[in-house]
Amino acid sequence: NRANDLAILLEEKKDELSAISKTSRNEISNMKSALETAGDKISEFENKISNTNSTISSKDEEISNLNEEVSKSNASLKIKIISKIFFYY
Repeated sequence: NRANDLAILLEEKKDELSAISKTSRNEISNMKSALETAGDKISEFENKISNTNSTISSKDEEISNLNEEVSKSNASLKIKIISKIFFYY
């Protein structure tokens, strides 16, 4: 009778452990999915950062070119003003 009780108790514990194991496997699977999703989001974010950096570099180059044009225009205007002053006097 004692052996029978122990066998029943052992079977119950086996079922409990099996349920815990199944739950743990499901939780691990869910964690893996969450990590994969997080990894995908990180990759998307890194791509956005890279694209933003490229855009910033492009805009910096445009600004630099415009500044160069402005400098040339200013120099040209100064020359015109100076020559008009000299020709005026």
